[in-house]
Amino acid sequence: MLERVLMKHIFFVIALALIFVNVAAAKTYCVDDDGSDCPTADFVKIQDAVDAASSGDEILVYPGVYFEDVVLNKRLTLRGVDSPEINGEREGIRIQAAGCWVEGFRINFCELAGLSVESEDNVIIRNIIEHNKYGIKLQRASKNIIRENKLMNNDYGLYLHESSENFIYLNDIIGNVDSVYSYKSQNWWHSQGRVSYVYNGKTFENYLANYWSDHKHVDLDGDGICDYVYLIDGEDEDYFPLIMPFENYEILRTPEVMPSPAAGTQDATTTGAGDGSGGAPAPTPTRTPAADGALLIFGFVSTLLMLKEKQRRRATEETRSLFD
Repeated sequence: MLERVLMKHIFFVIALALIFVNVAAAKTYCVDDDGSDCPTADFVKIQDAVDAASSGDEILVYPGVYFEDVVLNKRLTLRGVDSPEINGEREGIRIQAAGCWVEGFRINFCELAGLSVESEDNVIIRNIIEHNKYGIKLQRASKNIIRENKLMNNDYGLYLHESSENFIYLNDIIGNVDSVYSYKSQNWWHSQGRVSYVYNGKTFENYLANYWSDHKHVDLDGDGICDYVYLIDGEDEDYFPLIMPFENYEILRTPEVMPSPAAGTQDATTTGAGDGSGGAPAPTPTRTPAADGALLIFGFVSTLLMLKEKQRRRATEETRSLFD
């Protein structure tokens, strides 16, 4: 018995030692394209810092324009200071490793994706992604958090292919040719739990989702949440679309614990089932009260017409590609 207790203590001490060694070993690298903001920067190229870093390190990127495609092939924190700009040739930032954190960049004029994700457990937060083919592209990527990003004037704001169980919320999706494309993907398009927030001088508590510039915005009770859902390619729904861009909401308190993905109770009709479509999980929410039946029918029909137009444009684009 005594030997067993001693062995447990030994394993505990070893585990603590390994944790402290890993924490102590983590480094921060600085990148500055011209040395004007950080004269002691370690690198002038972001990818050089990525290549030199070890898993768990942080890379701070100072203001400038970086003409490169950045590939994160290890678990890193990539943080922009005062919105440095990445002009990638094909993909501005490509996340291949799991557990990365990408924050604070302006990514534009990429031939393909501004930001591409091919892994899980990443956090993508507070980036401005515009004038790309895809704003954020998820390819077989799950369990990521995408929030407080501005996706503007891309061909596709969000592009999801076989990518499920992601939390996507508090993003501004504005002026894209197609706001979202989703194929065999089921995701949560709202916060992990109820959020305490101030909108238009009043305090509310509810789930918060995304702002869609191509949505019909109606909010008769003034809580900042649209009175009907936003349909996403017939597979998912954004149950709590914002009436205004997320900057107009002061967040007082957010859920402290991210729940494990699990099917929940829905309060809105889903539009499909089986084979990766429809039946997207949703919480038991405090829904915005319906204005009246006629208004809901008008909103639903308008949304369906917009969805049909998106599908028509996509079919036309696919037909053209066959002859290119």
